[in-house]
Amino acid sequence: MAICFDGNLHGVERATDKVLSMSGSTALVAPAADTVADDGDEDIGEARHEAARQRWRLLAEALKRGAATTHEGAADSCMGVSFGLVRCLSTPENGWFVYSAQGFEVLVCHVTEAVSPKALAGFNNTGNVRVWSSEEVLTHYCLRQGPALFAGRRVLELGGGMTCLAGLMVAKAAAPAYVHLTDGNQAAMANVKRIVAQNELRTDVACSVLRWHEAGHLRPAALYDLILCADCLFFDDARPALADAISLLLRPGGSALVMAPARGGTFNLFVQEVARKGLRYSIAKRYDDAVWASHEALMHAAQHGGPFYNEDLHFPLLLLLTKPS
Repeated sequence: MAICFDGNLHGVERATDKVLSMSGSTALVAPAADTVADDGDEDIGEARHEAARQRWRLLAEALKRGAATTHEGAADSCMGVSFGLVRCLSTPENGWFVYSAQGFEVLVCHVTEAVSPKALAGFNNTGNVRVWSSEEVLTHYCLRQGPALFAGRRVLELGGGMTCLAGLMVAKAAAPAYVHLTDGNQAAMANVKRIVAQNELRTDVACSVLRWHEAGHLRPAALYDLILCADCLFFDDARPALADAISLLLRPGGSALVMAPARGGTFNLFVQEVARKGLRYSIAKRYDDAVWASHEALMHAAQHGGPFYNEDLHFPLLLLLTKPS
C-alpha cells in the first residue's frame, strides 16, 4: 500500500484505511464505535488526566534512575510500548543500538545523561526518555511508502526527540533530496547529530534545534514538500505553535504526516488548530495492516493479563495534512 504523491496526498487505499473525517465535513469525527473519542464525551477530562499521569510517570521513573542507569537490557525497553515493527538491538559499544525495520538499519545512541530536575524544568524533555510508539509506527509507515513518496523531496521532521528515527530512516532508505531533523530540546539534537555522523546516509541531512513558536525565524533554502511529526500533541500550549510551524514551513501543495494517539481529546484539539490554519486534513485509523494487527494483539494481551495497553494512550492515529496550492 502506498500513498500517491503529485504534490498532494490524495488519500489512502480503501482496503486498509478507514478515513474517519475529512476537512469540509459537518462532523469532525464520525459517530462510529471504532472512531476517535469526540471532545464532547463526558469522560474526556478523566482521560486527559490519565494521559498526563502516564507521561509524567515515565519521566519520574527516568529521574529516579538518574546517573545509576546502565544500558544493560536497555534494548528491551527503549521503545516502551512497542508494536513490534522496529527492532532495537544492543551493540558492543555502550549506549549504541541498531534499529532495524523492513531490511534497513541505522546506528542509534540514546541520551545518556540523567534526567535531572533541572532538565525537567527546561524545554520539553519527554523525547529524551525513549522512542515513543508513535515514532516507531511513523518510521514503519514511512518505510512502507519508500521512494514512491519521498524520492527527490525536501523532508522536515518536527519534534523528533533524541533519535528523529522516522526522518533518519527516510534519509537512509527513501532517496529524498534533503532531510532536516529537528527537536526543541538541545540535548536531543546534540544526540541526533552524533547519530547522523555515525550513519552512511546518501542524502543531505541537517540537524537543528527548532522550537515551533520560532518557526517564523527559520529561513530554509526552500519550503518543505513533506513534514513528519510523531506524538507531539500532548501539551496544550504547544499545539497552536505546532500548527503554525507546519503551515509556515510546508510549501503550497505539500503534505504532512502526523501520528499521535487520541489521548483524551488532544488529537482532535490539534485537528481544530490545523483546520483554523486552512490546512486540508483527513484522519485514518486503520491505515496499515501490520500496525492494525499489532494493535489488536496488544489489546488482546492487555485484556488477558498481559502488559498494560490503552488504545487512547498508545495507538497512533494518522493525520494527513495538505497545504492548499
